[in-house]
Amino acid sequence: YKAVRFEDVTGDIDFCLETQGGPQFQRSVSVMREGGTIINLPSGLVESDREAAEAKGLVVNYFMHVFPSGENMREIAAMLADGALVPHIAARYALEDTAAAHEHIESGRTVGKVVITL
Repeated sequence: YKAVRFEDVTGDIDFCLETQGGPQFQRSVSVMREGGTIINLPSGLVESDREAAEAKGLVVNYFMHVFPSGENMREIAAMLADGALVPHIAARYALEDTAAAHEHIESGRTVGKVVITL
């Protein structure tokens, strides 16, 4: 996937579960057949993404929309405090080592969250 752009080797796709967002969404739209279905998991799509999908007649499910909620955040904080929710932390970095944290993430091998501590 790093050596070849998928849009250069495929096309006329019926279904796509698009998990990256950003520029990846438009790249995925480019290989879809007219009337195909694309499900977008990340939030943050822009108007041009929606327009590109509609122009191709795609059935689009914008699966995950995140809306801030203080109540939800309090519930999550309580679950973290109780140990009912345990995040997987891949690595912790001090604020001054933020560049190393980015390198860790960019390796493509990170499993879990990378935490910057203050």
